[in-house]
Amino acid sequence: MKNIFFALFLLLHSLYGFSQFKNTKWKVGVHAAIDFSSGTGVPSITDSCSSEMNFTNTSICDRNGDIIFYSNACRVYNKNGHVMPNGSGFNQGTISNTYVNTDYYPLIKAATIIPFPNDTNKFYMFYENMEWNVDGDYLPEKLYYLVVDRTLDGGKGDVTIKDQIVINGDTLIGDEILAVKHGNGKDWWLIARKYKSNLYYKVLIDGNGVHSAAKQTIGNNFNYQYTVGGGGGISLQGDKLCYLNADQSYRPFQMNLFDFDRCTGLLSNYKTIFHSNITDTISWWSSCFSPNGKYLYFSDKLKIYQMDLNATNLLSSVQVVGLNTIQLRYFFKMEIGPDNKIYVAPYGSNNYMSRINAPDSFGMACHFVENAIQFGSSIAGPWAEGGLPNTPNFALGAINCNVGMENVATENNGLNIYPNPTNSNFTIASDNSTIKSITIYDIVGREVMHQSLNKKSALISLAGYSSGLYFIKVVNENGEVFTKKIVKE
Repeated sequence: MKNIFFALFLLLHSLYGFSQFKNTKWKVGVHAAIDFSSGTGVPSITDSCSSEMNFTNTSICDRNGDIIFYSNACRVYNKNGHVMPNGSGFNQGTISNTYVNTDYYPLIKAATIIPFPNDTNKFYMFYENMEWNVDGDYLPEKLYYLVVDRTLDGGKGDVTIKDQIVINGDTLIGDEILAVKHGNGKDWWLIARKYKSNLYYKVLIDGNGVHSAAKQTIGNNFNYQYTVGGGGGISLQGDKLCYLNADQSYRPFQMNLFDFDRCTGLLSNYKTIFHSNITDTISWWSSCFSPNGKYLYFSDKLKIYQMDLNATNLLSSVQVVGLNTIQLRYFFKMEIGPDNKIYVAPYGSNNYMSRINAPDSFGMACHFVENAIQFGSSIAGPWAEGGLPNTPNFALGAINCNVGMENVATENNGLNIYPNPTNSNFTIASDNSTIKSITIYDIVGREVMHQSLNKKSALISLAGYSSGLYFIKVVNENGEVFTKKIVKE
């Protein structure tokens, strides 16, 4: 019976995620958009907004596929292309100020939008500032969020709070904050990386709000200076993560691959790939997983590569599947569309965009088409420079998590935890059975406490533990396993 309930839970959460928010329209470049409502990407003009939605670009659509709002980390625009009330004057920084006042932001994928887990009318937008010029590169040292309420201003939306600090005083890579749904199908993870480091920040966003960032050190420590950081992404399934690194001295290209646990937020099974055969100037590049997660595509300025992630030797599986033969502009950002095709935006004022039509297919069968779609008749506008939105997979549903979720099978289990939140001590009590043991995990899934019990209630102390969210796994006398959450203030 529990399996039936859990299967129903997964289905409902999957449908919830799919039906509420989408990415059916992409605002790109200047005056341009891509509309997927017909089933494939078609260039269109959505509004008269002349802002540059190029390097940093994020948006969200409602269940009907209509844009709710979008942003380039300089302004927040409503569905009509107008700046929202309070939608400017944020994201200040020593270098940021130069750009946010001109509505142009040179960081790549430095913002993303996440809906509130418990309120379909409110949204977080996370964004990075620019504070330092290090190694010839602009770098952030703050990760912020703001909140949009779409019910305000006559249903066009209003920014209610902004510049709320999530990470402060640490140098991050200059690009690529990634978001993915938690394994419970309703909460979210946000991932950011420290500059010249193998340290990753993971931020949990749930019904209680935005939690303090947890840290994990894993993989290679990339110490070279590089022109553009990040260049990675998350698979549609949310179980794989990629980061690329390019170096200003054009030393071997480096790729870091990880498995990602949506339940615990842990990165694991890392692989580092060096590719010395990539000799082009790789100042502009990106990567994108195929829809089925089998292949990884990545680019330098003149070539599109495919890697078979199931191959025994990943590097040997790399092959060129697309060429920039016209070379009017470089290959730049790559994103998978809701039509399961991969779109390749140019760097520079270009009214063309390339596309991989069958990315789940091996080799040249992936069908790369250079300059597949055109925006307008001249590069005077509209144009599509780099303008692909940093949009998570809103449709990603729930999976069976052993730790870190409360599902239908466990909500009415007779377990009570109080007070919650707690400053130090809390009581766990069972109405139905004897508790045999509890195990407490921190936000990234590390076990921080285990106690064997043989009673129906117990007083547990979190004195000495850091503030934040913890997961409690409870095993009763019948061998049943339940999970609960507690917040320590």
